[in-house]
Amino acid sequence: MQAARIIWQTSSTQDPCPLCNNGQDNQIILQSQHFLAERGYLDLVKCSVCESTWFPEATSKNVSYPPVEQALQDPNFIYLIHHYLEIVNGLNWKVPMLERLPFEQFNSVLEIGCNAGVALDYCRTLWPAKQVVGLEPSAYGVLGSKLLELPILACYLAEASSLKSKVFDFIYATEVLEHVADPVQFLQELKAHLSPNGMILLTTPRAEILQPKTAPGELYAALSTGSHYFVASAKQLEQLAYQAGFSYCYVEALGMSHLAVMADQAVELKPYQNQDASICEYYQRKAQSDTLYARTHLGYLLNYHQQALVCAKPIEPVLITEIEQLLKQCFELDLQAPEAFIKRLLETDHLISFGKLMPYSLPFYLTAQAQSQTDWGFKEQVYLELARFICLQGLKTDFQNLFVYHLLLEQIEIALHPFTKLNLDHPLIKELQQVANQLQAKIPELNQVAPKTVAIKKAIKKRTKLKFFRTLEQSFTKLKQQLA
Repeated sequence: MQAARIIWQTSSTQDPCPLCNNGQDNQIILQSQHFLAERGYLDLVKCSVCESTWFPEATSKNVSYPPVEQALQDPNFIYLIHHYLEIVNGLNWKVPMLERLPFEQFNSVLEIGCNAGVALDYCRTLWPAKQVVGLEPSAYGVLGSKLLELPILACYLAEASSLKSKVFDFIYATEVLEHVADPVQFLQELKAHLSPNGMILLTTPRAEILQPKTAPGELYAALSTGSHYFVASAKQLEQLAYQAGFSYCYVEALGMSHLAVMADQAVELKPYQNQDASICEYYQRKAQSDTLYARTHLGYLLNYHQQALVCAKPIEPVLITEIEQLLKQCFELDLQAPEAFIKRLLETDHLISFGKLMPYSLPFYLTAQAQSQTDWGFKEQVYLELARFICLQGLKTDFQNLFVYHLLLEQIEIALHPFTKLNLDHPLIKELQQVANQLQAKIPELNQVAPKTVAIKKAIKKRTKLKFFRTLEQSFTKLKQQLA
């Protein structure tokens, strides 16, 4: 049986909190497995005063980025870039957050820890800023700079000699602070590069979500054992800002993270607004731009397809044709005859081997394309069954890095529910259902809770109203003819 990644417990410790220095009545609340399993488990301690958590062994056991040249020489590293570009760049939550700020007045933007630079590229593409610069000390920045043609410096801020005397109107860092051993010093470095009326925005995981009821994928991401030093509470994050010299700090919950805005004057945030149309425009522009890399272009097309459907924009048939042609060209994947692909995907055992066979965003495309049809039939069920199979194989292969499939999986199961009324007896559908059910039984995180939560049941009830079944009934005659 696979060992648990997280073991909840309660025991006392005298380890002092690195964020507030309290050494009294602190508690070890869990043990978490290092992302390099051979390094064992690390204790996570909760402070009794500031309520932040930290890994006492982080200094000795955390793993730094591999040298840039070493990563670039690895032919498999490019798949980590594709993984980021295709599904985990976070535009869906970053853009609504960033555009709460007065971005119209930002002439210069600096992103710390920009990874391959997608959010920074969004700012360059849709904001009026004349100068955007990214800092990313890992090889992600080198390849991102090349793929997106962005100014990304592959170093830390203290090492960026070209930025020594530069200040910026806006500096942001999403999910970076927790990787820093000395957060106050880090915030002071950012402040030194801020223009007089500038502002800083950062996000960092919330200590408040570290509970057994939190979804496993979110816990793994928040802890990122082996790379995070701490997970801060809201009140301590605010204290860190004041210790760094900021006069103003605003903190609020943003899903599994804190959103923090820091400045030397009050900042008026706009209310949250739906930014799907802006993200759609970004991907539409990228899909129309020239790129030397077929897979990068395919990724833009897939993301544009998904965003266009979210925005209820009509999908031109030429877009579907181009996507499915590129799937054949890049992966030898024919969605109309996926049997060989199914066999190949079942052999994957790593995020890399998984990404060699398909774009990481493929199950999102299959689900969206199936649900966009008003006349559901055999093809739509195959697309949904195939998407379910891909999600489950991905979660079995690497739950932590593909945890975004978990929520998608629930959406797929909701969408598939009405097809149980049809009881289709087709070899491909039966094969997909069989292998998917076998995979689901092997994924510990999916068997820790009941397979159908209350939310899913409510959604199923909503989706299976009379109007929906009328649509299925209208398709049923044609479906029978297809299968005859």
